[in-house]
Amino acid sequence: MIESTKNAQIKTLSALIKKSKVRDEEGLYVVEGRRMFEEAPEVEIKKIYLSAGFMEHFGKDPAVKVKLEKAEYEILSDPVYEYVSDTKTPQGIMCVMKQKEYSLEQVMSGEDPF
Repeated sequence: MIESTKNAQIKTLSALIKKSKVRDEEGLYVVEGRRMFEEAPEVEIKKIYLSAGFMEHFGKDPAVKVKLEKAEYEILSDPVYEYVSDTKTPQGIMCVMKQKEYSLEQVMSGEDPF
């Protein structure tokens, strides 16, 4: 469990949330909330961050448990999660996602990239 806001992962996560330049350079973005977590394609999830409170309440939920087993995740103390969160009332779960990239040819062809 990460309990310090000075942790390197927390600094990186905070930069991804707050700075578009960092997101573009890393090819990553962050989504927050249970619904976004549940709808996120597993192949695009790079890492999951959970608050200790979220794990206590929802860690055994089958929908959450299955996705956590397939991805790398880190548990944050509740104060650290609140520090890094970009929302006023954080739900306790966020995912670092890989950005999709499209070539000009794909965009111009009008094909559905999915």
